[in-house]
Amino acid sequence: MPETEQDKLAAFDALPVELVQPSDISDAVLWPASDAARYVTGVALPVDAGFHVR
Repeated sequence: MPETEQDKLAAFDALPVELVQPSDISDAVLWPASDAARYVTGVALPVDAGFHVR
């Protein structure tokens, strides 16, 4: 699905602007070991507040 520049700008504007906190990292590290992730068999989980989209 091709994106227009307007679509890209709208997605960019929707990203949070705050910095990633240590608790965000620890939550991401602990989540795969929890019951909430019992059906997840593998995933790359960037914790970067959407920076990889930019």
